[in-house]
Amino acid sequence: MKKHVGVYLVAFLVAGVAMAGHMAPPSHSGSKEFERMKSLAGVWTGTGCMELTGQPVRVEYRVTGAGSALVETLFPGTPEEMVSVYYDDKDGMLNMIHYCALGNRPHMKMTSHTDKMIELELAPGGEIDADHEAHMHFLKLTFEEADKLTAEWTAYDAGQKKSVSTFTLTRSK
Repeated sequence: MKKHVGVYLVAFLVAGVAMAGHMAPPSHSGSKEFERMKSLAGVWTGTGCMELTGQPVRVEYRVTGAGSALVETLFPGTPEEMVSVYYDDKDGMLNMIHYCALGNRPHMKMTSHTDKMIELELAPGGEIDADHEAHMHFLKLTFEEADKLTAEWTAYDAGQKKSVSTFTLTRSK
């Protein structure tokens, strides 16, 4: 009898370990602003004003990391594709790292927000030499309605504002 109890105990422990490996991690809940960003998950299309005013724009938002990060892909599948990752830092402040077509990675932190707007600005002390290097310096997201979004990306070069690229987007999926 003792032999069978031991076999059952080992089988139970092995099954428990196997099940634990397949359990979903707890879903992450972040700051109000980060949760607002996660609500963008899906495909957005619209127009942009960069070099060619009115050019078609596609942006995909995807929640990852058990809800701890939001991946934004701008111009997916094109040579101009760029990726930004939004997340809360350990203090609950919304941050973003932008993997830019300029070949650098500006790190931005939220500087202002309302119920309809979030602003992020280049964080001090990062990899970007803001006085000499061309980079994205500022992002303003305006939540027009549940399925309408405006994104204004401000580029700097040599420490000065160079241009603002505005994307007017509508949720497609």
